Amino acid sequence: FPSHDKKRIQSYLKYERQLVKDENLRARFPRTIEGNKKYIQEISRLMNIKHQKLLLDRGRTIGRTECIDLANEGSRQMYEAAAKQNKELRDNYELEWVVTPDDRLCDNCRIMNRERCPFNGTFKNGSRRPTLHPRCRCCIVCVPKR
Repeated sequence: FPSHDKKRIQSYLKYERQLVKDENLRARFPRTIEGNKKYIQEISRLMNIKHQKLLLDRGRTIGRTECIDLANEGSRQMYEAAAKQNKELRDNYELEWVVTPDDRLCDNCRIMNRERCPFNGTFKNGSRRPTLHPRCRCCIVCVPKR
């Protein structure tokens, strides 16, 4: 894993510690040189499976985040282009930050819920559009001014 991926590294090391402490796993192998060798091979096999799952999760995270980020950028550009050509739209509408209100909503996104800015402006957090973090599910929409 990249050194900045601390969460996955910690998960990987925690899993390894759990395997080593697992008495049921250890009991499956005789306490002989050959049994110890097979026990170590089994831990290695299980760790490899965990590593592959974490890499797949990382790939999915990158893919989801990039897709949402690109969709938000496309929306932003579309709204800005439309506002340049349409004075009524520019004068009467603005962009609103929309969150997915569920138990996975982070505090940074919660703060941004329903925040507004002009088409060519920035939101109060200084960004021009979501995403704020990996797997961010926020988006922007065009809404009538208040």
